[in-house]
Amino acid sequence: MTIQRTTNQRIRLGAGRCGDLHAASVESDHLQSQLALLTDIENGLRSMQSALRSRNIEGLRQATSRIARSHAELKMVLRFAGSGPAGNSTSGARMREAQWRVLQSGRVQAALLARAQRSLTAVTNALTGGEASYRPPIPMPLPDRRAGDHRCRV
Repeated sequence: MTIQRTTNQRIRLGAGRCGDLHAASVESDHLQSQLALLTDIENGLRSMQSALRSRNIEGLRQATSRIARSHAELKMVLRFAGSGPAGNSTSGARMREAQWRVLQSGRVQAALLARAQRSLTAVTNALTGGEASYRPPIPMPLPDRRAGDHRCRV
């Protein structure tokens, strides 16, 4: 019984020669999955950028759903992969490069969305004739402390 328990612990923890090979294989599979999903997210962001530039709403929807699926899969892979080191130095470098490319694509996407928002605001102001562009704030009466009104009004 003690031998069986020790063997089960080794298998579970990945100890021993066979366990190490299996753990390395699983880690490599997780790394390949992460790289593929990051590449898919990057490609989805580029598709979104093209759709935004050409004002293709359907293309924007498709790219958004593609990115959302890849993001959900990546979260699941990362949950099972753990937070250990990303394999050897070559694998780690490939992972960092893929992460950097996704980050850069995300920054470009954010800038394009901000530009699109400004364009929509300008069109809205032009269509409303400009009268709805600014309204002064509604004045709020200050509480009269002498009359015992100590409520906070926001």
